[in-house]
Amino acid sequence: MKLYTKIFVGLLAGGLSGLAVNVWAGRATWVRWVDTNVAGPVGQIFLRLLLMTVVPLVFTSITLGVAQLGDIRKVGRVGARSLAYFLLSTVISTVIGILLVNVVRPGVGVPVEVRQQLLDAYRGQVAGLQAGGSTTFGVDLFVNIVPRRPRTSTCSASSASRWCSARP
Repeated sequence: MKLYTKIFVGLLAGGLSGLAVNVWAGRATWVRWVDTNVAGPVGQIFLRLLLMTVVPLVFTSITLGVAQLGDIRKVGRVGARSLAYFLLSTVISTVIGILLVNVVRPGVGVPVEVRQQLLDAYRGQVAGLQAGGSTTFGVDLFVNIVPRRPRTSTCSASSASRWCSARP
């Protein structure tokens, strides 16, 4: 079986099993526990590791693409086109996002009781994030082992030594 078929089968099986658990045992305490203590942290770690590979991958791809051009005059034209395409795609995606928010209006149909429950449930987490703190001790301590982005190092220009200090 080809890799893309395995990925599609896994995606389909995961979606169907998640839907089945939600329908038949959605309010069970074990589902909430698995979501909070297993699926949530594993998902956060996966996304953080994925995002940490994106930055070096994009940088390397751009650097190799520019290095393979050879002629420095071509770099200016390709750079201008790339910047124009980037700005155009950014404007298009922003317009699509704004249009969809105005048409779909997410959250409008939520009953007042549910809205208040959500506000009460997540108010502490939002306040903790705004203050730079953690929301839950155990799970976040485990998830925060994996950084949100790669560390970069800075060296002072006047320093004669080869030692650099790492900053988050």
